[in-house]
Amino acid sequence: MTGRTPSQSAQLSRELIVTAALRLVDTGGWDALTMRALADALGVYPTAVHWHVGPKANLANLIAERAFDELSLPNENELTWDAWVSEAIRQWRAVMHQHPNVAAMSAGRLLTSTAALPFIER
Repeated sequence: MTGRTPSQSAQLSRELIVTAALRLVDTGGWDALTMRALADALGVYPTAVHWHVGPKANLANLIAERAFDELSLPNENELTWDAWVSEAIRQWRAVMHQHPNVAAMSAGRLLTSTAALPFIER
Protein backbone atom coordinates (compact mmCIF):
# COMPACT_ATOMS: atom_id res chain seq x y z
CA MET A 1 0.00 0.00 0.00
CA THR A 2 1.36 3.41 -0.87
CA GLY A 3 1.02 6.49 1.24
CA ARG A 4 2.32 5.04 4.49
CA THR A 5 4.07 7.51 6.71
CA PRO A 6 6.30 7.10 9.77
CA SER A 7 3.71 8.91 11.90
CA GLN A 8 1.18 6.15 11.24
CA SER A 9 3.55 3.57 12.70
CA ALA A 10 4.14 5.79 15.72
CA GLN A 11 0.40 5.79 16.46
CA LEU A 12 0.14 2.04 16.16
CA SER A 13 -0.53 0.06 19.33
CA ARG A 14 -1.21 -3.54 20.26
CA GLU A 15 -4.78 -2.57 21.17
CA LEU A 16 -5.39 -0.95 17.79
CA ILE A 17 -3.92 -3.95 15.97
CA VAL A 18 -6.03 -6.48 17.88
CA THR A 19 -9.17 -4.43 17.25
CA ALA A 20 -8.45 -4.33 13.52
CA ALA A 21 -7.56 -8.03 13.47
CA LEU A 22 -10.79 -8.95 15.24
CA ARG A 23 -12.71 -6.87 12.69
CA LEU A 24 -11.00 -8.77 9.84
CA VAL A 25 -11.79 -12.13 11.45
CA ASP A 26 -15.40 -11.08 12.12
CA THR A 27 -15.97 -10.10 8.50
CA GLY A 28 -13.87 -12.62 6.60
CA GLY A 29 -12.97 -15.45 8.91
CA TRP A 30 -9.59 -16.69 10.03
CA ASP A 31 -8.34 -17.08 6.44
CA ALA A 32 -8.90 -13.36 5.80
CA LEU A 33 -6.45 -12.48 8.56
CA THR A 34 -2.97 -12.15 7.13
CA MET A 35 -0.29 -9.83 8.40
CA ARG A 36 -0.32 -8.05 5.05
CA ALA A 37 -4.13 -7.62 5.03
CA LEU A 38 -4.00 -6.37 8.60
CA ALA A 39 -1.19 -3.94 7.79
CA ASP A 40 -3.11 -2.68 4.75
CA ALA A 41 -6.22 -2.14 6.90
CA LEU A 42 -4.13 -0.11 9.33
CA GLY A 43 -2.19 1.76 6.63
CA VAL A 44 1.21 0.52 7.83
CA TYR A 45 3.86 -1.96 6.75
CA PRO A 46 3.54 -5.61 7.89
CA THR A 47 6.78 -5.30 9.86
CA ALA A 48 5.17 -2.62 12.04
CA VAL A 49 2.33 -5.01 12.90
CA HIS A 50 4.78 -7.81 13.61
CA TRP A 51 6.80 -5.51 15.88
CA HIS A 52 3.76 -4.90 18.12
CA VAL A 53 2.14 -8.35 18.21
CA GLY A 54 4.70 -10.86 17.02
CA PRO A 55 3.79 -13.75 14.74
CA LYS A 56 0.28 -14.61 13.61
CA ALA A 57 -0.03 -17.36 16.25
CA ASN A 58 0.49 -14.76 18.96
CA LEU A 59 -2.06 -12.50 17.29
CA ALA A 60 -4.57 -15.38 17.37
CA ASN A 61 -4.04 -15.64 21.13
CA LEU A 62 -4.60 -11.91 21.51
CA ILE A 63 -7.84 -12.15 19.53
CA ALA A 64 -9.03 -15.03 21.71
CA GLU A 65 -8.14 -13.02 24.82
CA ARG A 66 -10.15 -10.09 23.48
CA ALA A 67 -13.17 -12.35 23.13
CA PHE A 68 -12.74 -13.59 26.71
CA ASP A 69 -12.41 -9.98 27.87
CA GLU A 70 -15.92 -9.38 26.56
CA LEU A 71 -17.26 -12.23 28.69
CA SER A 72 -19.01 -11.05 31.87
CA LEU A 73 -19.05 -14.02 34.19
CA PRO A 74 -21.80 -14.13 36.81
CA ASN A 75 -20.94 -13.92 40.49
CA GLU A 76 -20.45 -17.49 41.68
CA ASN A 77 -21.64 -16.53 45.19
CA GLU A 78 -25.08 -15.49 43.95
CA LEU A 79 -25.98 -18.64 41.98
CA THR A 80 -26.00 -22.37 42.44
CA TRP A 81 -23.26 -24.12 40.49
CA ASP A 82 -25.63 -25.34 37.77
CA ALA A 83 -27.27 -21.92 37.40
CA TRP A 84 -23.79 -20.37 37.21
CA VAL A 85 -22.73 -22.78 34.44
CA SER A 86 -25.94 -22.06 32.51
CA GLU A 87 -25.44 -18.30 32.78
CA ALA A 88 -21.75 -18.52 31.87
CA ILE A 89 -22.62 -20.50 28.77
CA ARG A 90 -25.31 -17.95 27.83
CA GLN A 91 -22.75 -15.17 28.21
CA TRP A 92 -20.18 -17.03 26.10
CA ARG A 93 -22.79 -17.73 23.45
CA ALA A 94 -23.63 -14.01 23.29
CA VAL A 95 -19.95 -13.16 22.78
CA MET A 96 -19.64 -15.80 20.06
CA HIS A 97 -22.70 -14.37 18.31
CA GLN A 98 -20.87 -11.05 18.15
CA HIS A 99 -17.71 -12.77 16.87
CA PRO A 100 -18.83 -16.00 15.15
CA ASN A 101 -15.53 -16.62 13.37
CA VAL A 102 -13.64 -16.49 16.65
CA ALA A 103 -15.45 -19.49 18.16
CA ALA A 104 -13.46 -22.24 16.44
CA MET A 105 -10.23 -20.31 16.73
CA SER A 106 -10.59 -19.55 20.44
CA ALA A 107 -11.74 -23.01 21.52
CA GLY A 108 -8.23 -24.42 21.23
CA ARG A 109 -6.77 -21.44 23.07
CA LEU A 110 -8.93 -21.71 26.18
CA LEU A 111 -6.13 -23.09 28.33
CA THR A 112 -3.43 -20.73 27.07
CA SER A 113 -5.30 -17.45 27.39
CA THR A 114 -4.76 -15.38 30.54
CA ALA A 115 -8.11 -13.73 29.95
CA ALA A 116 -9.73 -17.19 30.13
CA LEU A 117 -8.31 -18.00 33.59
CA PRO A 118 -11.32 -16.70 35.59
CA PHE A 119 -13.60 -18.84 33.43
CA ILE A 120 -11.38 -21.89 33.82
CA GLU A 121 -10.92 -21.43 37.57
CA ARG A 122 -14.63 -21.08 38.25
